[in-house]
Amino acid sequence: MKFPRALQLGMIASIALVTACALPACSTPKRDASNVRVYPQNVARGETLDVQVFRDGRMMTATNTSTRVFGESTLWVNKRFGH
Repeated sequence: MKFPRALQLGMIASIALVTACALPACSTPKRDASNVRVYPQNVARGETLDVQVFRDGRMMTATNTSTRVFGESTLWVNKRFGH
């Protein structure tokens, strides 16, 4: 079956447009390398700390109820970190 030239060009343009729109969906967004950390798998566990953790939806708040000052820290939960 032979299609008219205008229809052929329209089909080629449509395929090119769909391909151009679909390609970015296959790429992975760039990650900020300064914010990537490796989980410390082999670090020995320390003592249990007197810290209370509260969850509000996707947010967690940790409250230090001890007299010990921790300073800037990283909190690991399920091998993911927050600061």
